[in-house]
Amino acid sequence: MEVYTIRTGYKPHEGQRKFHESNSKFKAIITGIAFGKTVAGVNEILKNAILYPEATHLILAPNSKIMRHATLPVFFRYCPLEIVERHIKSFNTIILKNGAKIIYLTADNQRHIARLRGLSIGSF
Repeated sequence: MEVYTIRTGYKPHEGQRKFHESNSKFKAIITGIAFGKTVAGVNEILKNAILYPEATHLILAPNSKIMRHATLPVFFRYCPLEIVERHIKSFNTIILKNGAKIIYLTADNQRHIARLRGLSIGSF
């Protein structure tokens, strides 16, 4: 497997670093506002998409307004465009050049929730 590094400009603070360094099978950041949950989550998804390109990775936001105005802008702030093969907006899907698929959905849309059924998700 080819190993390479991407530079996102992300410098995690101590709490975020503990999240990233955890070897737990399941991990989450549960905090109040202004901790950097979205930033840490985006960078964790990018790390997993690079390490496990054969898996499908999922970004889930509570609603479309948060996805559009917070989550996706943070994703594209940290995701180097040179690793993106294509962004298929009509399918809420980002394909990286290594073949990794990142799907982004909202929890307030029944069609999106139905789409999750039967999906094999490598990281969330």
